[in-house]
Amino acid sequence: MSDPLYVQPDGVRTYSQIHDEVATGLSQLMGAAAPEAAGVQNSHGVIAASVSSALNQVLGGRQGTLQATSSSAQTISELLAKAAQAYEHGDQKGAATLRAAAEAMQGAQGTSGGAAGSPASAGASGAGDQKGAEMMGQMVSQPKSG
Repeated sequence: MSDPLYVQPDGVRTYSQIHDEVATGLSQLMGAAAPEAAGVQNSHGVIAASVSSALNQVLGGRQGTLQATSSSAQTISELLAKAAQAYEHGDQKGAATLRAAAEAMQGAQGTSGGAAGSPASAGASGAGDQKGAEMMGQMVSQPKSG
């Protein structure tokens, strides 16, 4: 059996924001790559044509790597944001289920209004108590989230 998983959506959002900042930073860096090759070409001229050509190839490869990394960082950021939202929705759904179970237990206790000792009240009370105990057992066995 595995241990329960506890997730803090705000922590997941923090990582999402970090990846978004990485994607933004890489996008800005990609825009700055082109002037470097032009600078070498302008300062050294034709004599450094082979260096300039090699530098253009390296910078082109770097540009592709930066673009792929930026795209991955953006995708990770979006997935983390969706995961945080899904965890929150799961917590809200779990809370709604617990609330409904608690209300059902209260409703079962409140509806056993038959006369004491009458067959109707005994049947209603027994069924309500059994359902309430079953729901309580399910609530207690659920791992705590958050």
